[in-house]
Amino acid sequence: MGSLGWWTIRGMNSMNKQLEVKKFLNQNNVGLFGLLETKIKSWNWIKVKNNVCENWSICTNNSKHKGGRIWLIWQPTQFVVDVRVLVDAEWLQAFPDCSAHFLPEGLFDHCPCIIQFQEESKRKGVPFKYINMWPMVEEFKEVGANQWGAFVQGTPMFKVTRKLKMLKSKLKQLNKDNFSDIENITQVSEIALKEFHRKLIKDPLNKELCDSEALCAKELHFLKQARSQYLLQKSKENWMKDGDDNIAFYHASIKHRRMRNRVYQVKNQEGLLCKQQSDIQYAFEDFYKGLLGSSKSLVPINFEIVSKGNCLTDLHQDILLRGVTDEEVKTAMFSIPGNKDPSPDGYSSQFFKDTWHIIGKDVIHAVRSVFTSGKLLKSCISTILTLVPKVDVPEPMTQFRPIACCNTIYKCVAKVMCARLSLILPDIISPSQSAFIKGRDIVGNILLRQDLVKMYKRKACSPRIMMKIDLQKAYDSVECVFLQDMLKALNFPKLVIDILIFSNASGLYMNQGKSSIYSNGVDDHSMSVLAKLSGIKRDAIPFKFLGVSITPKRLGVNDCKGLIDKVLARIKGIGARKLSYAGRLVLIKSLLHNLHNYWARIFILSKTVLQKIDGLCRKFLWHGNEMKDSPALVAWENICKPKRKGGLGLKCLYWWNIAAVAKYTWWIAQKTDHL
Repeated sequence: MGSLGWWTIRGMNSMNKQLEVKKFLNQNNVGLFGLLETKIKSWNWIKVKNNVCENWSICTNNSKHKGGRIWLIWQPTQFVVDVRVLVDAEWLQAFPDCSAHFLPEGLFDHCPCIIQFQEESKRKGVPFKYINMWPMVEEFKEVGANQWGAFVQGTPMFKVTRKLKMLKSKLKQLNKDNFSDIENITQVSEIALKEFHRKLIKDPLNKELCDSEALCAKELHFLKQARSQYLLQKSKENWMKDGDDNIAFYHASIKHRRMRNRVYQVKNQEGLLCKQQSDIQYAFEDFYKGLLGSSKSLVPINFEIVSKGNCLTDLHQDILLRGVTDEEVKTAMFSIPGNKDPSPDGYSSQFFKDTWHIIGKDVIHAVRSVFTSGKLLKSCISTILTLVPKVDVPEPMTQFRPIACCNTIYKCVAKVMCARLSLILPDIISPSQSAFIKGRDIVGNILLRQDLVKMYKRKACSPRIMMKIDLQKAYDSVECVFLQDMLKALNFPKLVIDILIFSNASGLYMNQGKSSIYSNGVDDHSMSVLAKLSGIKRDAIPFKFLGVSITPKRLGVNDCKGLIDKVLARIKGIGARKLSYAGRLVLIKSLLHNLHNYWARIFILSKTVLQKIDGLCRKFLWHGNEMKDSPALVAWENICKPKRKGGLGLKCLYWWNIAAVAKYTWWIAQKTDHL
C-alpha cells in the first residue's frame, strides 16, 4: 500500500508548482493525498489535474467554493475512498503502526506531510511471560507443587533454573485452559447474565434459573477480576491500585505505550536516516557495541593514591562476607515490584511471591550458593536490553535510554548485596557525593548549584566561570578492567560496585552535547578560547540541572514551565480522558501531585505556579480535561480537606510546599550537613 499525506500549497496555478507536486508524489510513492488551498478555478482544474495526477481519482470542493480550495486525489488501484472524516481512536486501532513525517516545503510556504505504514514485523512465536491472574485458579497451586517436586540433579542454582524452565509448558497450558481470550469470554459471560435476568423477570420463582443466575454472576465476577489484573499488568499503570474496571483506560494506555515504544526511524552514527527495520537494528547494534565498554587504552590505577583514602576495614569485610540468612533473601525478593517488566526467562518477581511457600527454600539455597561460590550461571546473568525513548519523537540514538531487564534471581542477589553495601558505603564514599547513599539527599547538590549562580548576571561582581560536565552513558561505558582494579585497591573482597572516576582511567567520556560553560564578567575572547580548548559549548543562565531550573533569582512562572507542561501532558494523555471520576481522583493523588513534589521540596514555588497546577487538577477532576472551565460543584479548598472533615484528602500544594522546604530549618537546627 502506498503512502498518504497532505500539503498546504497556497496556490497551484504555476507550472513550476505543478511539476514540483508531481515529482513529490512519484518520489514518495503516494497513493492518497490531500492538497489544501489550491486556488484552482473550476474551469481550469482538468488541465491542472492532467499535469499533476493524470489517471488518478479526484474529489474537489469546487461545487461549494468558487476558488477551489481542497483537492483529494488517490490511486484507484491502491485506495478506495469512502470516508470523509477520520476518528482518532478508530484510526489508531486500524493502523497502529503508522507514522507521520513532515518534509521540507520546497517552492511552497508549507511543509507536506506523509503518513507511512510500517509492515508488521513477523514474530517467531510469543515468548513466555508470567501473568499475575494465573494464581486466581486453584489449579495453579497444584501445577506448581507437582512440577517443582520433580527431581533435578546439579547445583542449587541449576536446579532452580531448570525447574523454572520445565514449569513453563504447564503454565502455558493452564493459561490456555482457563484464560484463553479472556476479554471475549468476559463479554460472553455478561451477555449470558443479562439473558438470565430477562428470564427471571418473567419467571422470578424458578429455582433452577436463580441458581444458574448466581453461578453466572459468580463466574462473571471472577472473569472481570482476572481481566482487570491482566490489563493492569499489560498497561503498566502502577499508580492504579483499586477502583472500577477502567477497561477503556487500560486499552488506551496499552495502545499509547505500544505506539510510543515502536522505533520508526533513527539516525545512525554517520547521520543517515534509517527507516527499514533491518537498518534500524544494525544501527543500534553498531552504536551500543562501541558504547558498552570502549577499546581504548586505559591509564593504570595508582594503588598507592587510592589507599590513602577511605578503604574497607576488617569490619566492613565481615559485613559483606557474613552468611546469607533466609530472611535476607525473602526481604530482597519481596521488595522487587511485581509489575516490573519480566526477565529474559519470563518470570517476574510476582511469580516468586505467589509461589514462595512452594519454591522459597530452593530459591534461598540458590541465592546463598552465589555468596559462597561467587559464581552465577550464564543463563541467570543474561539480560534483555530495552530502549526507552526520552522524547516523543526520537531520532538520534542518544535519545533512547537503554534499560537492562535482568532475571529475577539475579535481581534478588543484587538486592541482598545492595542491602549490605548500604551499611558500608557512607564510610568510604566522599561526603561530596550526596546522591544514592543512605542518609544523604540529592537536594544538597541542587542547593549548592543555586548558591553558585546567585551572583551571575550581575554587573558589579568578580569574573567567574562554572562548568557543567555530563558523562556519556556513565553506567554503561565503565570498563570492567577499571572496576576490578578499583575494587581491589579499595580492599573489596570480590564484590562489585560502580564508582565513577573522571579522566580516561575509567573509560568514561564527556558528553559534549549535555556539557556547558557558564560565565559572568569574562570577556568573549577568553570564553571562546576556553570553549575551543575544552570542547564544551557556552550556554546561558538559567539552565536545567537534575531536572529543575537553576537561576540566580527566585523561580518565576517561565522557569517552572517544564513542571506545568509535565502535569498538562499527563492530563492530556490518551488514557486519562477515559477515566471515571474516582479514577481521576486517584490519578491526581498518586501522580499529578507527585510530579510537583520534587520541585516543591527544593524551592518555594510562586503562588501563580501552584495556582496553575491546582487549576489544571481542578478542571481535570470535574470535567476530565484541562480546557473546560465551568464552575465547580465544590470549592477547591473544601476538596483539599482531610476525609474526616468532609474533603477528598487532596494536598494543599501551597502548605505542602512550605512544610517540605521547612526541613532545611530542621537541618540547620540539628547541625546536619547535607552539603
